[in-house]
Amino acid sequence: MKQLTLIRHGKSSWDDPTLGDIDRPLGPRGLNEAPLMGQRLAAGGLLPDLILCSPACRTLDTARLMAHKVGYSPDRIRIEKHLYLASMADMIAVLHLQDDHLDHLWLVGHNPDLLDLANHFAQQPIPKLPTAAVCTLGFNVGCWHRLAAGQGQRQFYDSPKRKGLGL
Repeated sequence: MKQLTLIRHGKSSWDDPTLGDIDRPLGPRGLNEAPLMGQRLAAGGLLPDLILCSPACRTLDTARLMAHKVGYSPDRIRIEKHLYLASMADMIAVLHLQDDHLDHLWLVGHNPDLLDLANHFAQQPIPKLPTAAVCTLGFNVGCWHRLAAGQGQRQFYDSPKRKGLGL
């Protein structure tokens, strides 16, 4: 069985208009959201074998803060350039290339791409992924290259504004 946790970056800062999109950091709300969601993932036992992350500053900040909360070394986060401004085909290609000994991947990225990917894989629609939201899908496959549309069973969904864990 493979698990894929899709994580939208926390709320970003728009304070510096001179920064390019890729360089925007997390804002104050995002800096609070990411550790909170990391704690919730840890409480749910949703620990990653590998974290894949877009190279954008706000996604890296989110990934590092969440990784810290689950005891995952931020040095092990793998930056995937194809996850920034990614098409669904790009994201699927990145997933299909992962080592099969890894059972649980976290993918930290951007909307609307993540929501599109979630709904591509999910058996049931996922209506939204607000900032710092997480969605874990389980797949009854042994190889990452066998992930296919409509096969993902939603195992976990949460966002900072929700009151508790779960679906």
